[in-house]
Amino acid sequence: MKRFIIIITLIVFACSTSYSQKVFMYGENGKKIYFQETDSLVQLKYKKEATNDRKSRIAKMVNSNFDIKNFQTNREIIPVDKRNKPDFEELKKDSFVLYVNKSLINDDGNLQIPTSKVLVKIKSQYKLEDVLKELHIAYESYKRLGHDEHSYVINLNTGESLDVANQLYESGYFEYAQPSFTPRSA
Repeated sequence: MKRFIIIITLIVFACSTSYSQKVFMYGENGKKIYFQETDSLVQLKYKKEATNDRKSRIAKMVNSNFDIKNFQTNREIIPVDKRNKPDFEELKKDSFVLYVNKSLINDDGNLQIPTSKVLVKIKSQYKLEDVLKELHIAYESYKRLGHDEHSYVINLNTGESLDVANQLYESGYFEYAQPSFTPRSA
């Protein structure tokens, strides 16, 4: 009996652990859409004051063979060196890094990387700025999306668009809240 309980406990633990490694967003009608986190590609967004030399050193922490002499933007997608995987927590702590996002694979096998933007449609009785303030959402800016007066794109201060989109949707103030992705081929 004791052995049976131990086996069941291990199975439950294994199932809950593998499930918790998946991330999700809310899709149509609040249905959860699951992704598997991968470390094949990493999106780095640098702070504006980061020099090209500093960007290059940070990028080499992800892939020692990655070499761009002139960074054209403050955002770069870098393939991860499988032989020498980076310490993502250390990358996030770098004073010149705004955010680090790993790539995700959806159920269709598409590789996507969350950006720093969230697409939302706020319910008509609420004002976006008031809700963002109430929920303590750190954002850089927002603007209307298309012709719908309740649809917006929010540019966050961080790359946590998946978590923020879920937080916004779960608040009940929004008809939908979804992260924006940089699509990539697998």
